[in-house]
Amino acid sequence: MPRNVILIVLCEDPQHQSFCVSLLRKMGFNNHNLDLHVAPKGRGAADGFVLSEFQRLVKAQRKRSGKAKTGLLTMVDADIREVNAVAANFDGKLDSKRGPKEHIAVFIPKRNIGTWVRCLGERRAVDEATDYGRWSKDSDCHPAVDHFLELARTQASQVPDDCPPSVKRSLEEYPRIARLRE
Repeated sequence: MPRNVILIVLCEDPQHQSFCVSLLRKMGFNNHNLDLHVAPKGRGAADGFVLSEFQRLVKAQRKRSGKAKTGLLTMVDADIREVNAVAANFDGKLDSKRGPKEHIAVFIPKRNIGTWVRCLGERRAVDEATDYGRWSKDSDCHPAVDHFLELARTQASQVPDDCPPSVKRSLEEYPRIARLRE
């Protein structure tokens, strides 16, 4: 990946960071391309940090995109909220809507990232209302990342019906960052 490509990663916690960084490395990005922003521990609600930083980082990304290929991948858990409501909250923070060609993607696992690890990595049925917890090692997310990428490379009509809606929505967001490689 050329050095002039910058991908900003904004997320709630180290598990989101692990998933996002693993995904991006498998897509061909390296450490020189990544600018990581993780909510600081012990300073209140992490989703509030992500939401406030999202607005600031989108402005910075839009400003920088004229000079270098720049993208923003944001990940935040929906928890018990509806994924579409969380997405609308993020979109509502912007001065202007994300354009279809902008490299700004928002991944919103419901209930949390543990749901994705269970359904994508372990290939087990999930209920997005259940809290499946967290994983113990960073590498535990790698099978989930691999399966996410497999699904991302398929046609939308071929994504299994039992794939959770939050995963399907993020698969629709995926091309926004994938286009940075072009």
